[in-house]
Amino acid sequence: MTSPPTQTWPGTSADKALPTPAPSTSTPKSSIEIFNTLNQLKNLEVMFEVLSQFDKISKSKKTGAEKFSELSRLLNLVIRTFELHCVAN
Repeated sequence: MTSPPTQTWPGTSADKALPTPAPSTSTPKSSIEIFNTLNQLKNLEVMFEVLSQFDKISKSKKTGAEKFSELSRLLNLVIRTFELHCVAN
């Protein structure tokens, strides 16, 4: 007599390659960075420039992936510029 097949959750090789995620902890530095970035956006000139660039990217005829890439670069530029400003002051 044979036993019925046991159902198991199929794993992929990609699942096996993924590292075990580290427990999520919030660091004060990341909170400060977010706060500083939000404070920078209080500057009307900065906010207007970021929104203008965002609008320009969103209305372009590029693919979604290209738009995403450009928006990511824009947001990283805003964060890096602000970090440099904070270090200088």
